[in-house]
Amino acid sequence: IELLSPTTQAMNGDNVLQLRVTDADGAPVDDATLALIGDMTHAGMVPVLAEADSGENGLYLVPFTWTMAGDWIVSVRATLPDGAWREEQFDVSVNSGT
Repeated sequence: IELLSPTTQAMNGDNVLQLRVTDADGAPVDDATLALIGDMTHAGMVPVLAEADSGENGLYLVPFTWTMAGDWIVSVRATLPDGAWREEQFDVSVNSGT
């Protein structure tokens, strides 16, 4: 799992995170289900949840709405139809600009 979107994002409402999913040999995976959880690095904020259930050439576009500027950790779990899964975490800095 690779986050292709910039790791610095603007909090301008709705965003789209771009992720690439490949198998162990580097071949694109299109039939995974992605579950994303965005957590602020400090306590007290409600997590942001998002999902995607198909990709094209391993590329998944996931609508994602940042609720506050600051530092976030985005956890991504990719699950294949056979139940196998992999999870990665990404640090993202969100600013209040556009």
